[in-house]
Order: sequence, then structure tokens, then C-alpha cells
Amino acid sequence: VASHMFQGGAKFPTGGKWMRNAHPQAREPRKRLIRCESGADGIVRMRETRSPIMNNSIDTKRIVLAALFTAASFALSFIQIPIFPAAPWLMYDPSGIVCLLAALAFGPKLGAAVAILSWLPRVFLDPFGAPMGMLSTCCLIIPTAIIYAKSGNTRAGSIAGMVFGAALSIVAACALNLVVTPLYTAVTMEQVAGMILPILLPFNTLKMVINVVAGQVLLAPCMNVLHSSKA
Repeated sequence: VASHMFQGGAKFPTGGKWMRNAHPQAREPRKRLIRCESGADGIVRMRETRSPIMNNSIDTKRIVLAALFTAASFALSFIQIPIFPAAPWLMYDPSGIVCLLAALAFGPKLGAAVAILSWLPRVFLDPFGAPMGMLSTCCLIIPTAIIYAKSGNTRAGSIAGMVFGAALSIVAACALNLVVTPLYTAVTMEQVAGMILPILLPFNTLKMVINVVAGQVLLAPCMNVLHSSKA
């Protein structure tokens, strides 16, 4: 009777009456091969791998949640609140808070996508203000998400990221107003420059303070809800 050597040093007979009389299930061809390691002790050790179906379900859930954040940000962008009496024409909307939470929950790329997509429909209503809103929001959320991730998703990392992102967003908003505002109004660049210290800087600072405080208050509850939805 012929014999065959398997990995691990064990010999098994092949062919002849032994194979013809074997249990029917033993002769069924294997439909799927799984990588395994067998030692000399005869114990088969299989390496567990993540199923592609599981990865697809996780990605689908992230996309659905990001779409919900985008819809919420878009809806909140129509809430206009005057927060600076010295310039009542400058309005604050809370959509940036949703974008900030999305970036912290899903990372800078998906957070930026939420910000851009939520601002995109408003380009038709405000072709100059909407692009400035996109850029200033991305300046806030992208550095915040990067610093937060590098810190290991700690509270200190979120605070440091938000402070840095808020400072960058304030600078970007003032610079964009300096360049863009003269393009669609009768105000000159010199006049806009004269409004930076008394109007633009305090308004954008107040706006960032609201976003950062709200982001810190809502961060833990938001993460708890998202983690419970993954369970």
C-alpha cells in the first residue's frame, strides 16, 4: 500500500482498498483551501483572517454615517445667528461643529468630504462665501483630526488640535476676506484690511470659540454613540 508524507512527518496510506472503503465525506473534494500550519505534533494551526464581507459592511456603515453628518451639517448651515453686534451682517452657523465631530470620528479625509459636500449646494446661492466657508472649515477640522489621531485619540490631543485648527481657520478667514470681499462688493482691499482688527478678527475668534467649546462638549457623547452602533 502506498503512503504519502504530510507536513509534520505523519504518513498516511493512499490508494487501494483503503481509499475505496473510506467514508464518503473523506472523498469529497475540498471546495475552499485555508492556509494552515501543521507541526510535528499533528496539531493543525489556522491563521484567522478578516472576511472581505466584514470589511465591506464596516465601510458601508462609515459611508452611511458620513452621509448623515453631511445632511446634518447642510441643514444647520441655513441657521444664521448674529453673534457680533458691531457687525450684524456677519452671521454664524453651527454647521462647523458637525464637520468637526465628523473629522474626529472618521478622520481628516472623510471629515473634509463632509465639509465640502455640505457646503457645495450653497455655492449656487453664495458663489463667493461658500468657497470661503469650505476652506475655513477645512482649516479647522483637518489639523484637529490629524493631531487627535496622532495623540491616540486623547482629550488633550483633541484640545491641542482644536486650538491649532481654530487659529489656522481664523487666519485663513481674514486672508480670504481680504482677497475675496473686494471681488463682489464695492469695498476695497484697503477698507477690508481696516476691518480685520476691529471686526473680522474678533468675529472669527468668537466663532471658533463656539465651535471648539461645542466640539469638546459633544465629543465624548458622539463617540459613545458611534461605538455603540458598531457593537
